[in-house]
Amino acid sequence: MRTYLQNVTLFAPGHAQHLKTTNAIVENGHLIALGKEIEANDCDHLLKAKGQFLCAGLTDLNASVGEPGYEHRESLLTAMKAAIAGGYSRVAVIPSSTPHADTKAVIQQIQEYNTPEFEFLPFAQLSKGGEGKQLTEFYELKNAGAVGFSDYMSNSSTELMMRALEYSKQVQGKIYSFPHDPGVHPKALIHEGITSTKMGIKGTSHHNESIRVFRDLSLAFYTQAPIHFFSISCAESVDLIRKAKKNGQDVTCSIAAHQLSFLDKDMIDFDSNKKVWPPFRDLKHKKALVKGIQDGTIDAIESQHTPLEIEHKELEFEYAEFGMNTIQHALLIAFNSLKEEIATEKILELFTSGPSKCMQLQNTTPENACFVFNPNGITEVQNEQWYSKSKNSPFLGHGLQGAIRQL
Repeated sequence: MRTYLQNVTLFAPGHAQHLKTTNAIVENGHLIALGKEIEANDCDHLLKAKGQFLCAGLTDLNASVGEPGYEHRESLLTAMKAAIAGGYSRVAVIPSSTPHADTKAVIQQIQEYNTPEFEFLPFAQLSKGGEGKQLTEFYELKNAGAVGFSDYMSNSSTELMMRALEYSKQVQGKIYSFPHDPGVHPKALIHEGITSTKMGIKGTSHHNESIRVFRDLSLAFYTQAPIHFFSISCAESVDLIRKAKKNGQDVTCSIAAHQLSFLDKDMIDFDSNKKVWPPFRDLKHKKALVKGIQDGTIDAIESQHTPLEIEHKELEFEYAEFGMNTIQHALLIAFNSLKEEIATEKILELFTSGPSKCMQLQNTTPENACFVFNPNGITEVQNEQWYSKSKNSPFLGHGLQGAIRQL
């Protein structure tokens, strides 16, 4: 199918026509012609696209995909369909599978559905089995296609993190830290505050995150190794990373797409679909994250896609697992939280050139894969257009401003 777009704004960082309003022809998801002078000859459809963006494919830093091992939650194929519907052309897969992503075979399996238009980018485990005891074979895993190394929510010791940072430099890799110290507030379920007290649930302060950010920043500074922090959520983490950047340290960070959608007070309804980690925090922390986006401290927005079957979500709040299914609507979720304070172009940057920079990758191109984003459209999040296997989302059955259109 060939579509002619009239007066569309190209969003493709690094492209010569980036942010220019022009005409375009897209065929089966690929930009094939661009310019004010092109005409709609031989096109199947005409789209008057004033105020809309023709976007190069998005890049995701952090998604959980069940396969291998948890295909009942999400397979590579269903994750790919949901991701493409959400505008993504590259998705980095965190180590959350069984068998663990600590062998060449698993790293290659995650890439088996890759095409020129869509790629899964696997992270390898930092330690064997994610046990935090022995480093994996960084060189072999990187050569197999790993884009970085992380034990994600597993608890890496200070000694192991130090060695990982030192070794990552030798293989020109990068360590990705999920800043969570489970020893600070064991068994915490939400942010510590008035709401946790009202609910009678154990809460966590910012210390479980900021202590780990401080530790890993210190180790990265000492070893002079680059580091990325997934899913930061509190003001103290933003301040630490801001200071490190000002001091010239090679550090990047990202927040989850849903992190600004709710406050801790919204948890009062015990909706387990809003039970995520890090938890939704109070207004002070939300404002700090927005400021971090505005001043460039926060480099990217990740989906933190975590598909979970109904048996692990429709339980008493205490027993439900952490995680939200987001990848098909991550851009819309973030856009709805930020559109009053952050320009649309900046939000799109956090889904494109931002994550590409964090993973030391070239930007995607609209010639390879593209879609149309209409900031004024409305998307009804419904079962009929849901591609993921799991449905653990508080947005299901609701409308979101913004619309993604595949051509």
